Amino acid sequence: MDDKIITTNQNNKLALEKTKNLLEITNKVIENKRYGPKWQFYLPNDNSLCRVESRAINSKEPILISYDFVIYNAFLCLLKRIIINNLRCEKSLLICSCELLKYRIKETLENINIDIYLNNEIEKLNQINLHYDGIFVLNGLDLTIDNYKLLKEISPNISISIENDTSISKKNNIISLFPNIVQFEVKEVFFCAYEIYDFAIKFLPNSSILIDKKLKDKLKEYKAGANKPYLHLVESFKKELEIINDIIDENQTSNIAIVLPYKKDKINYDLSVDKYHKELFKTHNCSKYYDGININKLYNILITTFENIQYLKVDCLIIPQFKKSKEIVENEVIFKALSNVENELHLFQKNTERLD
Repeated sequence: MDDKIITTNQNNKLALEKTKNLLEITNKVIENKRYGPKWQFYLPNDNSLCRVESRAINSKEPILISYDFVIYNAFLCLLKRIIINNLRCEKSLLICSCELLKYRIKETLENINIDIYLNNEIEKLNQINLHYDGIFVLNGLDLTIDNYKLLKEISPNISISIENDTSISKKNNIISLFPNIVQFEVKEVFFCAYEIYDFAIKFLPNSSILIDKKLKDKLKEYKAGANKPYLHLVESFKKELEIINDIIDENQTSNIAIVLPYKKDKINYDLSVDKYHKELFKTHNCSKYYDGININKLYNILITTFENIQYLKVDCLIIPQFKKSKEIVENEVIFKALSNVENELHLFQKNTERLD
């Protein structure tokens, strides 16, 4: 009897150990399944910069970078300046308007002495006695003059990027606060490939700034090797998902963005980030982002809104239900999304719809 009890206990112990081992293996499988390539961040090398951008990056004076729609280009210039500042053992403060961008910069500059605040966190700086050797403001249009006055008290060495459509009076008010600031204009550096740019400018047909023949010719001569935009005609959401999964499989290490007009919207759920993330997460590791969503890890596949993708460089951009998106999203916002695409642009719509 005792032998039987011992044997039973031994068997139970072995069964528990086996179950534990299987559980550990299962957890590893789950972890591996949930682990995917990270979003890649590429700083331009010095050879890809024109003289104006090189001067802006290396200037010892505070700078004001004006840009035409392409926020990402100005952001890269400021980021390179931050890195140069760090080589001089200086501490920097960066102000940005997007949680997604804040997360990405923190991850990229993890070894650099920098604090990052969102626009709506600037008032907190008034309560903390801090000093910075340099302050960098991305998308300076979002800040008020009072914000700039507060930042000036912290450090007079401030560099700003600002969109060219900023009102002249506000721009002049900012410049008057920082009399030593040197102005630069970022226009064509880091631009997307000719094939995609040629398609993108059709969304802003009256823009004399963007429709620049010299820029088009230069991009065409550069021969980046991008594909012409693809238009996929599909008869159902199921077929659309099938093709999107194929595109992802063909570009497994690329930065892939899937953009939609809405975040989390019950009324417009069919065109929401939540809907596409829910379906695509079944087959691929992917992140989603919109205001109010915290990202724990940014995978190389990101599902987000048109407004947020302008802050990241994209190898491959996918726009589901393109015709409907085009009717909802402003042309300028669509252009900003398209202007950051390096290689592939995929547009989807129902085969019964006509693309105007």
